Amino acid sequence: MRLTKYFMIAIAASTLLAVSSVSAKNKQAKIYAYGFAASFNDSVVYLTDIQPIDSAWLEERTNFLVSRDNYTYQLREYLGNKGVEHRTCIITYAMTRKNIEKKYIALRKKYVGKGNFDVKYINYTDFQFRSIVPLEKNEETQSKAEKKKEQHKQYPQTGPKQGGSGNGRGLEGRQRDNGNGMPPM
Repeated sequence: MRLTKYFMIAIAASTLLAVSSVSAKNKQAKIYAYGFAASFNDSVVYLTDIQPIDSAWLEERTNFLVSRDNYTYQLREYLGNKGVEHRTCIITYAMTRKNIEKKYIALRKKYVGKGNFDVKYINYTDFQFRSIVPLEKNEETQSKAEKKKEQHKQYPQTGPKQGGSGNGRGLEGRQRDNGNGMPPM
């Protein structure tokens, strides 16, 4: 009995160690980036200058920018403060200035060359990306079950309560709509 108990504890501990070593590790690096904002409702697009971000966080294995959605929110917030709302914003980045300039020129050609778009440039002095610090390590390695449990606590499910819709017939007592607003015959 005791041997089985220690054996199960050893397996649980080794599994926990294996999971924690597999989690993504982040590194801090200097990147170059620019932002782009467009809307499907008009032909005006916004393009920021290429900017260095000295302390950006990247995933170590893939060099994927951590919290890249927060960088796009910075651009969206800036444009919203200028009275330009409902824009889809992106951030494009590279590890070297040469690579980001190639991406910048290619995107600019798509919008300037056709003449269908009004390209507005946002100067570096007007808008700068701020570095984003990733969440603490213990929050990143939180198990899926724990995250789901917390999410369930924060956002309770809505809908009919157990026992049906209150008419005593349960869910089976509801009539279905056959698409024309009439119940089935």
